Amino acid sequence: MGGASGNTTDYGIATFATSGINIQGYAVEAEGLTATPGDMSIDQVKNSWNGRGFRFGTVGFGSQYRPTANVGNTAVAVGGVVSKGSNHGGWIATGEYQARIGGSTDKNALVNNNTSGASSASQNSNWWNTADPLNVQGDDHDNPGSQKSVDYSNFAAETFTNKDSLLNTFNSFSTDTTLTGMYRHTVTDADVSTYLGSVTRNRYDYQQSGQTTGYTATFNVTEKVITFTGDDSSSLQVFSLPASYLSGVGVSDGNTGVSWDFENIADGASVVVNITGSGSGLTFRNGWRFVWNGTDIGNGYSNTASDTVKKAYVSAAEHVMWNFASTGNVTVLGGKATNATVKGDKTVSLNGAWGYGGASFTASSTDDPAAAMIGSILVNGDFADHVTTNGRMYVNGTFTMVNSADDVVKNGSGEVVKYSEGDHTTASTSIINMDQERHNFPWATTYSVTCATLTWNKVDSVHGQTLHGSQWGIYSTDEAAQVGSDSTSDSTLIAKVTDGTFTSDADNKVMADTSDTAADGVLKVENLAPNATYYIRELTAPTGYSLNTTVYTVTVGAGGTTTTLAGDDGNGNIKDALLPGTVSWSKKAGTVDGADLTGSVWKLSKCADDSGIAADCKSWNDERSDISSTTAQFTIDDIKPNALYKLVETSAPAGYATAGPFYFTGHTNAPTYFTDEEGNNLAASDSYKYDSDSGVNYIADARILGTVTWNKVEADGVTGNLDTATLLSGSSWAFYASSDDAANQTNAMGTVTDCTGTCPASTAAAPYVDTNSIAGQFAVTNLAWGTYYVREAAAPAGYNLNDTVFTVTIDATHTSVKLTDGITDDAARAAALVDAAGNIGDKEKTYHLPNTGRWGGVSVIMTAGFLALLGGAALVLRLTRKSQD
Repeated sequence: MGGASGNTTDYGIATFATSGINIQGYAVEAEGLTATPGDMSIDQVKNSWNGRGFRFGTVGFGSQYRPTANVGNTAVAVGGVVSKGSNHGGWIATGEYQARIGGSTDKNALVNNNTSGASSASQNSNWWNTADPLNVQGDDHDNPGSQKSVDYSNFAAETFTNKDSLLNTFNSFSTDTTLTGMYRHTVTDADVSTYLGSVTRNRYDYQQSGQTTGYTATFNVTEKVITFTGDDSSSLQVFSLPASYLSGVGVSDGNTGVSWDFENIADGASVVVNITGSGSGLTFRNGWRFVWNGTDIGNGYSNTASDTVKKAYVSAAEHVMWNFASTGNVTVLGGKATNATVKGDKTVSLNGAWGYGGASFTASSTDDPAAAMIGSILVNGDFADHVTTNGRMYVNGTFTMVNSADDVVKNGSGEVVKYSEGDHTTASTSIINMDQERHNFPWATTYSVTCATLTWNKVDSVHGQTLHGSQWGIYSTDEAAQVGSDSTSDSTLIAKVTDGTFTSDADNKVMADTSDTAADGVLKVENLAPNATYYIRELTAPTGYSLNTTVYTVTVGAGGTTTTLAGDDGNGNIKDALLPGTVSWSKKAGTVDGADLTGSVWKLSKCADDSGIAADCKSWNDERSDISSTTAQFTIDDIKPNALYKLVETSAPAGYATAGPFYFTGHTNAPTYFTDEEGNNLAASDSYKYDSDSGVNYIADARILGTVTWNKVEADGVTGNLDTATLLSGSSWAFYASSDDAANQTNAMGTVTDCTGTCPASTAAAPYVDTNSIAGQFAVTNLAWGTYYVREAAAPAGYNLNDTVFTVTIDATHTSVKLTDGITDDAARAAALVDAAGNIGDKEKTYHLPNTGRWGGVSVIMTAGFLALLGGAALVLRLTRKSQD
């Protein structure tokens, strides 16, 4: 574990924590490579090695698995910074080892010593601000003479989050029925007992040959015992331990701790203990006893142990894995040794008074790290450790090594015991002066599988032909399949299967696509768990097809068998429909190159379905919403491939004529262009064009040309009142482009003469004709948008010319107007001899003679008829009352 695979070189990390590492109190040593992508803080208290602090790389006893040239002799790799508290920092044990630190480091937080007996410590700033500190360069032992880069930047994912991570692999041992050569058992009440009795533990160097050294302690314990009974044959023994059996042990249940008993474990067999819980956290106190096949090997580190016990101790350390899979944060407290009888061949000191050399005394420890955990530990959360550990240590969070100064050993009188270490003394939290250490024992196992195979086909939903290019996810739960994650770090994604792409590896992962058929769209997946249930979902559809989001549930057969997924038709076929397309069009004013035109309303009908079956367009109306955010542009989605549609503009913007109808056939991943009813592509023109780059059909709405109407009527010669019942025929009118031209009666664009009977045709090119056949009524049509200035060019016979210049504008909101609409004030209308109904008056002509006198105050006005009759004609007198000033 930690980089070893098969017979390859182990480039493994001894201690790893994803978030950071804290070293506090009486923790003293860590063997092998210690690494974290986070920060490291050191505040060590114990005065070992004359106060140099915490030692990295080597330990006084352990596996002696030290940093190697494989990893550049790296003892510490820290992604962040290393900081030091108010007490001691850390030091690298020998000059051959190095540290790699991503950030700056506090002075004396981590120093370099040539040997443990060096007279001074020195900083090595070359270790600081290292680029990519978790990418270690070292000797490639698999290829002598070559260098190899070992990158631990993905170690967290490989250990905890990837679908084939160590955590998920160990978890699967409890449930995966494909694994053979394995024994499983779940701990129950029947596996729990109590040990009441005496324990003796020796310091590792107790009575070492040729020296007077070490300590031994004997004390009584009350320990909860959890027994793991194997089958004495399987190469992999897997035990599930509910966290409830550990919670609070040695803290609140009256026991001094929990001890472990492994029975019937075959020689060389690996053991995984999956501790399962609610994730709310777990705290317990470790005990002193560790029984392996009937023998307590808890003292197996000591030189006093027999060779058999020593061998069993190493075997357990290398083969037991404690997997705190779902307990949350974990705290393992140190052991208790109350009123222990301690014999010290070395001298000890109580408050400066020397004594006890070679004699026994009574003392107690309350958080003793010498009650060690044996085996590697995997914690899916923070881990606060108070005991020496023997194995690999991987923590998905912050790892803390701590034994507080409040828990130092004291004698029966409450006095602190100080142990002799060479030329100085130090307090200890261990009854035998063995404070907390990390020992680097690797872990490995072997297992095999008997596999099942699954097949299915991807086909077109209409025609049934197989389709190439789909991608699939095989999931362990329905919930995960519903989400459809394609991340390889998702532990529920068992395999990602790509049609036509074979994937396999040497680690018994699922192999896909292993189909040997020449036909595309036939998928085959091997190495699936026999009799297991899987959830299959399409992740990527073949090009041009809609994604099928159905989750298919299948239970495969026994090992060596092939199961065909029922699919959509019971024959292993899973169908995809052609991907709906879109259609886009844009409205333009006047011509396809004109301004954007907003405000149109359209009706979309489907005339034939995607199988080509003709249908009444009116009966297949589809409700659609415009999904385009572009001004004056429409985009409609969910257009069925091969279906025929009809598009009609039902309401054009004000002032514009509607366009269409247009036809089009739905396409997938291809342009959707408009055709006529027979399917012929529409030719480009001023009113239509297709832009193949944008896929937009441009449609121009023609402007509605304007119409101006008015009536020519008689106006009272004196009052100006209009006689709307008397239409006057025979007038003509001139249209001008400017008010100056109208005032000067120059540059007329055209003259309109009153039409009676058959009127001339009006066109946009020649609009200046009267299209109303009633004498005295005018209608001028086909006028382009703009402002016109109109005045009477010739009055009806016998009438005075109305010299008013009329202004009229034709635009989007004024396409049918009266010539008099521009005059709105009553006084102005009266002066111009017009009304709001479009009637324009002309006064009858009159002739005035000079005033020669009065006949009773009556002015005499002689008309033209009177003058004509002077030679003998009758006299006609018209008398009008002269207006009084």
